[in-house]
Amino acid sequence: DPRLLSLGEDRQLVEYDLISSSKGHLVVLHRNRIEQDAVPLCLAWYPQFSTESFILTANNCYKMKLYNTTTKMCRKTLLGPTYGSPLEKIQILPTTNTMDPQKHYLAYVTKDKVGLQILPVDGNPHKSAAFICHPDGVSDLASSYDGRYIFTAGRNDCTVMKWEVNLNALDAAASLGGEDLIPFYNLLDGGREGEFFRELEDYFYYAQLRRD
Repeated sequence: DPRLLSLGEDRQLVEYDLISSSKGHLVVLHRNRIEQDAVPLCLAWYPQFSTESFILTANNCYKMKLYNTTTKMCRKTLLGPTYGSPLEKIQILPTTNTMDPQKHYLAYVTKDKVGLQILPVDGNPHKSAAFICHPDGVSDLASSYDGRYIFTAGRNDCTVMKWEVNLNALDAAASLGGEDLIPFYNLLDGGREGEFFRELEDYFYYAQLRRD
């Protein structure tokens, strides 16, 4: 059945009762506060990677969150793309018969950039790429029916841009970034060879000794 939801700066995720609603009058079915301090900026229906269904949101603190579509409980919080400004709009790219049905991608815009993200989201910085599309600001984005092109509209430049999607380049960049924990080491101060990482190792071994 179709469902209609809205997300506002009041941090409320609102679902509407479409059966009881009429033209010009929407009936609220559920209202859930999904953030305490951060402000949610956009949402999208998350592709079905498991038996559990999710809604994907992005907030002004560069975090992406997965919420169960039934309970509205937050099931996962991850670091989103960090390219100078938070994600303002997100859209799941359509899949075609020529693509791997298990591979999905997310298109997004920030204040002045357009980018792509490999799904599922896991916080890996190498699975995302973005570049400036409208220096004076982006107002909206849309994708073609087959996901091969992305369209962005500028705010002050009165321009609509058409971008060809190159998923192979994004997949290659993600592969070069490494597997397992390797892509995440550079998120720590000093990387894997830094002092902070060594402190984490020391704390881990100390905790093991305390447990024994």
